[in-house]
Amino acid sequence: MTLAGQTFDAGAHALLEGMLYLLNFREAAPIAYAEGLYTGNLIDDPALVGACHTDYALALGDAVSHRKSVALVRAIAEEHEHAQR
Repeated sequence: MTLAGQTFDAGAHALLEGMLYLLNFREAAPIAYAEGLYTGNLIDDPALVGACHTDYALALGDAVSHRKSVALVRAIAEEHEHAQR
């Protein structure tokens, strides 16, 4: 699928379902906070926190650059503006 010249070959990722916050502390174990529609979960289980870090790293690996993301948003905004005329 393409939109404004961009491809979506990477497909959907689990992190699209909500927000994920990874929290690291100097004197405490890392935690994660996952937030979705009408829910939020504080995760302190080391194995699950590790899985959250892995999922985040995988999502970053599939992401396009900041410059390409901005270009895509601008192109979509322009398409929307032209469609409204």
